[in-house]
Amino acid sequence: MGSVLTGTVREQSDIDIHLFAESPEEVERFLDERNIPYDPETVSIRYGSEFHEYYHLYLEDGGVVIDCTVYEPYERHLRPKSSITGRPMERADAARLRKLIGDSVPQAE
Repeated sequence: MGSVLTGTVREQSDIDIHLFAESPEEVERFLDERNIPYDPETVSIRYGSEFHEYYHLYLEDGGVVIDCTVYEPYERHLRPKSSITGRPMERADAARLRKLIGDSVPQAE
């Protein structure tokens, strides 16, 4: 989630979403069924001294690109390092994300 989650967003900040699925095709099927366009790409990500290939899906909403990386379910405990700080990226589970989104939506009076 990077800078969006930590609240250090700048105009050049990107949005990173880590998805956990049995296969990239599972995510593609989900998006295709909802007519959500995406651009796929395979990207190398470094874990310590090793590089691993990961499937990325790029979504766009209102000119903002959202970078979704598909991980296998067993990788949920791994935290990739930020390409900017070199420290492990902070993550939010679904409950925390719902709370963040809910807190940012103005309440009707």
